[in-house]
Order: sequence, then C-alpha cells, then structure tokens
Amino acid sequence: MKKAFKFLGTVILVLAICIPLKAQVQRAPVSAPFSKGIVMALWFETPSVEAIEFSLFDEEDFILAKRMGMDAIRLPVDFISMSSGNKNYTIPPLLFQYIDQAVDWAEKHQLYIIIDNHRLNMPATPNNIGTIIIPIWKQIANHFKNRSDYVVYEILNEPHTIAANRWGSIQGDVINEIRKIDQRHKIIVGGVNYNSLDELESLPRYSDNNIIYTFHFYEPFLFTMQSDHNLSGVPWPYEKRRMPAMPGKISQRGKELYTNYEKRSSMEYLASRLDKVAAFSIQRNVPVYAGEFGAIWYSDPEDRNRWHRFIAEALNERNISWTAHEYAGGGFGIMFNTLLGPRELNANLNVELLRALGFNPPAQAQTPVIPRTGLTIYDDSINRDFYIGFSYHGNAVNKAEYKNTTAAEGQFSIRWNNVNQYETFIINFRRTTDLSQLVTSGYFLEFKARADKQVRFDVRFMNDEKPNSPPWRMKYTVNIPADGQWHTIRVRLSEMEDQGAWSSLENQWVNSRRAFSWRQVTSFEFAPEHQAINGNVWIDSIRLVAP
Repeated sequence: MKKAFKFLGTVILVLAICIPLKAQVQRAPVSAPFSKGIVMALWFETPSVEAIEFSLFDEEDFILAKRMGMDAIRLPVDFISMSSGNKNYTIPPLLFQYIDQAVDWAEKHQLYIIIDNHRLNMPATPNNIGTIIIPIWKQIANHFKNRSDYVVYEILNEPHTIAANRWGSIQGDVINEIRKIDQRHKIIVGGVNYNSLDELESLPRYSDNNIIYTFHFYEPFLFTMQSDHNLSGVPWPYEKRRMPAMPGKISQRGKELYTNYEKRSSMEYLASRLDKVAAFSIQRNVPVYAGEFGAIWYSDPEDRNRWHRFIAEALNERNISWTAHEYAGGGFGIMFNTLLGPRELNANLNVELLRALGFNPPAQAQTPVIPRTGLTIYDDSINRDFYIGFSYHGNAVNKAEYKNTTAAEGQFSIRWNNVNQYETFIINFRRTTDLSQLVTSGYFLEFKARADKQVRFDVRFMNDEKPNSPPWRMKYTVNIPADGQWHTIRVRLSEMEDQGAWSSLENQWVNSRRAFSWRQVTSFEFAPEHQAINGNVWIDSIRLVAP
C-alpha cells in the first residue's frame, strides 16, 4: 500500500511539472462604469443632418440591447461634417434634437450612451484639429452638462497621421475646455494610429481623474479585415490546410500580415496584446475600454464566432470594458444581411454570434408581412418598416437629404440632387413583404415630386436576388417638368411593367420572364436609368393608397 501511495505521489509530481498551471491574468485595477455593449454605427454618420435617417433605429433597439445583457451604447456622430461650413462649427439644432431622443431612450433603459465624435471618412487628422473640435465640444458639453451620468463623451474616433505628442496636447486642451463647462461627465480619450493600443503609453498623464482610456482591436488584421487584402476564407486561428494562397496582387502590408499570420493569429499572441493594455491600466491606475472590435461578416461563421468569444472573454478576464463593432448596417454587424442595413429584431439576429459575445438573444422566427391596407413609405421621415439601402453604381445615398425643408406636405421632403445615371436610391423593406392583396385590390403607388430641371427616372419594386433567381423588377417611368411645381404621381400597381433584371451574380442583363413576385417584395427604388440627374429633384409623401 505504501508503495502504491508513493507511486501515486510521484505521478502527481510529474504531472505538476509537465502541465504548468495557467498563468494568472493581470486585471485592470479600476473599470469604466459600464462593462459591455455595442456600437450603433451609421445612424448619425452622414455628411449633413438632413441626410440622417432617424427611423433607422428606435426605442425597440435600446430595449433589445438591455434585455440581451448590454449596458452601453457607443453612438458615433459625424459632428465635424454636419457642422462644417457653419460659423464656429455650429452644431445644427436638429442634430441635438435627434441625439436628445437617443439619450432619452438610453437613460430610460439604464444604458450608458457614449457620444463619440466620429469622422468616418477623414483621410488624415489635421494638425489644426483643435480649432475644429474645441468649439464642437464646447457646444456638446453645454448641451448635455445637466444630463445624467449615463452620458459619456468621446473626444475623437481614431486620430491618425498626426504626431502623438501633438495629438496628446490637443486632446488635453479639449479636456480643459469641456471641464470649464461640465465637470460631471466622464471623458474617453485615445491614442493616435487609429486608437492603437500601442499608442496608449504615448498619451500624457492627464490630471483629470474622470477619464477613460480607449483603444480599438481588430487583430489579426488578415482575418478581421481579409477583404482589404484581396483575400477570403482566412481561418482563425491559423490552420495550414485551410489557408488560401497568397494573392498575386497584394500590398506590401498584406504580404507582411500573410507571412506572419501563424504567429499573430495565435491565442497566446492576442492575449499578450491585451495584457499590454492591462499593464497600462495597472501602471497608471486608470480604466481602459475597447471601443471597437470585430471581424468582417463574410469570414467563416464558426471562425468568426470563435474569435469574438475569445476576444470578449479575454477582455472580461482583464476587467476591460468593451463595445463590439457593430449593431447593424455595415460589414461587422450582429445581424444577418448586415450589408443591406438594419434590422429585423425577430428574424435577423445572428444568435450564435451574440451568444459568443456573452449576450442572451431572443429566439428568432420569420413572420410574414401581408399588408391589407395602404402603406406609408415616407412622410417627413422614412417609415420604421423601411430603411435606406446602398445604391448601385455609385453613392446615391449620400446625394439624398431626408429632411429637406422644401416640402409638399408636412415639414420635410427628400432632396435628390446631381445623381449619375444608374445611381439608384433604394428604400428597403425591413422584411420581405407580400403586396399581392394590394395589387388585386387596385391600390396605387402615389408620391409627390418637383424638379428644377426636366428629369426622367424609373420607380420600381424589386425582388431579392438569389441563386438562379435574379432580382426581378416591376417599374414605371416618370417624367417631371422643370417648372418647380409639385406634381402628384399616381400609378396603379397592377399596371406597372415587368421589366427584367440585372443579375449581379451573372453580371448580365436578364430579359423579363414574367417571374416578378408581388409576394416577395424587398425594396422600392428611384432609378435614373435613362439619364443623369443634373439639378434637384424633391420627393415627398410616398404611399401605397387605396383606389
């Protein structure tokens, strides 16, 4: 018996030597008041306040976030674009009106809301950025100084191409100007090189003790941003047999990422990168926050879920707060069909991805939509059952103002101006919709339009594109004279023309086969098929109405 115990003790000792205990992870000593949430991107990231599609999200989205276990919403707002050209970068009152509503919803449902000064397409952060953002932040601080502690300020998203010491000094000036007005709300600060974690240490030791330090995390870039390097199918972590070949045309940066992918995709390496953030937090005794992390939606779903789970758990272990990128609308969303825009909360949530992040999504079920009475598509704003989609052959979305004050009815209209041929303006149905009963009941498409130059364009309803089924369209051609007067366009749905389809999968035109289905309508479009639109077209009061 003694020999047996001695042998067992030897085995245990050998195992203890050969199988080291998991190293204790260092944790940030202090934390932000929130723990985990989502970036609600693209809502207020527009070139003008008139282009904001406010109905993109609503209170239901905030309720859902809370129910799933989130406690923070990061709200990117392109203050710079929307105040450019105004004296002293004056923020339009309508923008504050919109943000106030979002803040109201956040406060009501006890969600922190990070007002993120987010210039999406700034090619470089200029050396004089302080002269732009200081007047902006004075206005923001003055407007929100009396709101609850759920409001948090983020000075600037992803500063880059500006020297670290220069940016650190400017950011300090912004903090000082905010504090002259508002001593209450927390301020988020970040380093250069797109909020790189490697630049945290280059930031000054700001004297303000109500600050959170942020960084963004998209490593390994070859996986999370694989399309940027002309790649697809990159696995995570590295797996030799699944690696796509290095493309013939690849940048030097892409080549370097590809060559080092085995090491830089390992869990150990990624953990060491986040250890660096925790060490910074310990050194300075400050809270740290991952403002963005995510992987492109068309990476392998299992790999994508695995990566998100690993990063979220690693951040949680280190007491680092985070907001995942993103809710819906871009290439990283927590919903399926995310490139088509937001959001069908009951049928489009990526349940497995949400679970990987540690959230509790509701069960999903497709529910058919069969309108039996008319529909309002636009009336001062896009109806909540619709959303603005991406355009074909151009950037028609950014050439439309949804809140132009020239209106036929109500307060606002859509202004569509200087649009190239084929730059289609798309209004998507949030869910595939069956309009067949309206067609058989004699319903009309009705809208109002005016133009300062004579224009000709098509209006059309679309089916979705699927393998072996192109996006069939049902269209009507509209002519608007250059008289500046409002004209009511009224088209019986049953008399629209079955036109055919342009197949993006086959990259060719497909003639009509009379296969369009009124039971499977996915979008309504304004299409300059015949000519470019040089000038302004105003559109208002888009409805499906009874005969």
